[in-house]
Amino acid sequence: MKKLLISLFLVCVVLSFSLETTTAKENDNKIVLNQLKQVKKLAAHGQTLQSKNIKLGDPYKKPYAIFGNPIYTREFKGAIFIDYYYNGITIISEGNILSDLTLIRNKYAKIQSIQNNFVVSYKDIKKIFGKGKWSYTTLDYYVTYRSGKNIIYFNTDLDTDKKKIGSEPRVDSLFTSYSISKY
Repeated sequence: MKKLLISLFLVCVVLSFSLETTTAKENDNKIVLNQLKQVKKLAAHGQTLQSKNIKLGDPYKKPYAIFGNPIYTREFKGAIFIDYYYNGITIISEGNILSDLTLIRNKYAKIQSIQNNFVVSYKDIKKIFGKGKWSYTTLDYYVTYRSGKNIIYFNTDLDTDKKKIGSEPRVDSLFTSYSISKY
């Protein structure tokens, strides 16, 4: 009888632990799904989860006032600037090429794209956004959706995910960031 009681007790402990674990996983998944709903809603207005009051089309100086100076800025001869900030946000703004081929940003330069670090599975993305358009470059794999007048790009590294090139992402594929841009 004592062994039976101990066995029943252990079964109850294991069941309660597994129920707690399942509930925690369900709660975590609900949080992610709610965040994805928020991503979709904010993207329609040109914002991201971490962009605070910054949105597409704002002057490029606005993030400086909110986040401080970027930790790093890259300039490309295609007349764009990419600013990387401490909070994991990346902002792309336009520039101008002068006659001597120097690249400058004038005070009227606008924000063209905002990127956030955000890890999420393709399965969860599909639950909120449905099946998207997918594409890839040499290094990255993208799933694209439209939200209002803007586009959302979820992306992952091809080497990390080891998926077959040219195929739709697997449901367990993890995407590591998302960007929004004007359509």
